[in-house]
Amino acid sequence: MRAPDLNLVGFRVQKVFGLGGSRKLDLSADILNAFNDDSFYEVSSTVVPSATKAYLQGITFVPPRRVNIVVKLWF
Repeated sequence: MRAPDLNLVGFRVQKVFGLGGSRKLDLSADILNAFNDDSFYEVSSTVVPSATKAYLQGITFVPPRRVNIVVKLWF
C-alpha cells in the first residue's frame, strides 16, 4: 500500500530592523504545515491480534500546524 501524496505548505515572514551602526534586529516567523494537512506517511504492515483493524492504516501522521518565532540581535 502506498501512502497518499503529502501537500505541505510552509511560509516564512521576516523583517530586519537597523539599530544604528552595524547593529540590527532580525525577527522572523516560520509557519509549518500552514493548511494543517493531516496526511500520514507510514502505514501499519503487521497484524496484531488485538488491533486487526490497524493493518494497512496510517500510523505516522504529519505533525499539526506549527509556528517557530526567531529573534536575532546582530552587533
